[in-house]
Amino acid sequence: TGLLTAGRKHSFLSEIQGSCHTPVGAHAILENGELYLRVMLASEEGAQSWKDEIRGPVSTPQEAALLGKKLGQKFKSHL
Repeated sequence: TGLLTAGRKHSFLSEIQGSCHTPVGAHAILENGELYLRVMLASEEGAQSWKDEIRGPVSTPQEAALLGKKLGQKFKSHL
């Protein structure tokens, strides 16, 4: 289960072209074959923040990464 949850923040950051300096928090839970990913992103100066979440069935790290990427696509308009 760790492989399915550990890299989702990375796939999200990759999609928004973020780095280790990007103010972002992520929480992932895998339960009964479904991944729940919740992310909060802030502007660099911290004046604005956005939250969103996604969930979906996953059985491979690639499927889990796709969920992180989909959520990242939703955040791109804020950057």
